[in-house]
Amino acid sequence: MQPPHDAADFAFSPTDALDIPVVIRDFSSLRRPSEALWRGATQPWPGVADMPSYGTYLATTTWRQVLLAAKGVGRDLTPWLSRTPWLAVNELISRTAPLQAYLQLKDVPAPAPAAGRRLFVNALYQYGSERSAHSAFGYHLGMTMAHWLCAGMAGLGEVPPLRGSG
Repeated sequence: MQPPHDAADFAFSPTDALDIPVVIRDFSSLRRPSEALWRGATQPWPGVADMPSYGTYLATTTWRQVLLAAKGVGRDLTPWLSRTPWLAVNELISRTAPLQAYLQLKDVPAPAPAAGRRLFVNALYQYGSERSAHSAFGYHLGMTMAHWLCAGMAGLGEVPPLRGSG
């Protein structure tokens, strides 16, 4: 099978800047926010280590920060690095490889000083993976972005591991 005509050959750089739309709201409605709501985000995030009031924001970050968030989701790897370094390295790869494999950056209109680029799934995700991979990736991406927002952007800190989970 040939790659689809719209397949973009893309590789990330750690310094790539990108914008993430963020919707802050109460939990009375657990429904997914409408696409129009998050696509229309233009208000800049107020600053790192700050949780803003309810609203829709456009947070600018780097690919490095997204990868650091992916690294931070799950158990603490420090004990694994000392006892089983190759398993720990492979776990780090498993936390970041799906992001590299299934995402790409695309230019989008954005107000200054936003980066004007957002994450989108790529042709490999759309045409080269099955439904179970989509589900696993959706969960993984959601956990990564939740960690990025809470620990990285809102300054809520790391969640201590559960006893016996490391």
